[in-house]
Amino acid sequence: MPEPPAKVAPTLRTATTFSARAITTDTGSARIRIGFTVPQGSSRVAVNLWERFGRHIAQIVDEHEPAAGDRSAEWDAGNGGIFIVRITVDDDSDSEIIHVPPPAFGDVAPAR
Repeated sequence: MPEPPAKVAPTLRTATTFSARAITTDTGSARIRIGFTVPQGSSRVAVNLWERFGRHIAQIVDEHEPAAGDRSAEWDAGNGGIFIVRITVDDDSDSEIIHVPPPAFGDVAPAR
């Protein structure tokens, strides 16, 4: 009886590191900082944001033939809120929900 073929784990070219966090700048504005790693040989990377009800609000990164390595992007979160951050590298994606507290009282950003 022939032996079954060896199982080989698929090689995924996805962001090996992905983190999103809320930050407050020295001017008091609410921002989202997204850190990610682009693997060598990737052909496209995109970072998109949705508001908590699923309305797409921004594409902050859209690169073809991106440079490999550690990357970061920031986005002005206005008056704060709950956001969905999604990074896509080639055909693989990962999402994270992030809560951004509003800026300090008196530093409210204008409505979008």
